[in-house]
Amino acid sequence: MATGIATASLCPDDSVFRETPVGRASLPVLLKKSMKGKVLDERESDLKSKEKENDSKKVLISAITASIFSVGLAVSGMVKQHKVFGFLNVKGFSTGTWDGTLALVMGGGVVVSAIGYYWVKGFNYFPNERALSCPLLLDESCGKFNIPTNTVIDLQLLLGSAIFGVGWGLGGLCPGPALFVAASGSPKVVYYWWPANLVGVFLAEQAKRLF
Repeated sequence: MATGIATASLCPDDSVFRETPVGRASLPVLLKKSMKGKVLDERESDLKSKEKENDSKKVLISAITASIFSVGLAVSGMVKQHKVFGFLNVKGFSTGTWDGTLALVMGGGVVVSAIGYYWVKGFNYFPNERALSCPLLLDESCGKFNIPTNTVIDLQLLLGSAIFGVGWGLGGLCPGPALFVAASGSPKVVYYWWPANLVGVFLAEQAKRLF
């Protein structure tokens, strides 16, 4: 012990074998670092707890909004292929069979979306001092609106939109109504439309990697 005390006392403070200088200030420094680490750990734990709570709330909100969306699809007739074909087939203008009711569905969606964005801070078209920085039921410290910010119109967007339009015109369904119709037990949608859709998703992912 005596040799240890002597060696430690005589050894320079910047010795490569010494991680923390020993002296009067070493204990307060260690305590300060320990307290700082404890505070950071508590903050991180609190943040994770709030994120977990937010995630559980998101599940409930998603279930409610999905139910509303499904009811809207059924009421509007968007799940009926003949109604979609009647809207997309412009030859109906000359024969008097064109069905323009789905335009009202799209217009209604735009109105509801515009009202929603009015309450989103930074994305409202008109000034709103009460605009929110995150959804009402989520904690502001870790919650936020999931809003696309990319405004670039590129070849990928144009090509994807065109291909989507072709598929919509051929099948009369887009993924939302197709999921509804499949859950209703339509064999054609279950055995033909959805497998073809999954193949298309796979091919699209491969194409994005190439380009």
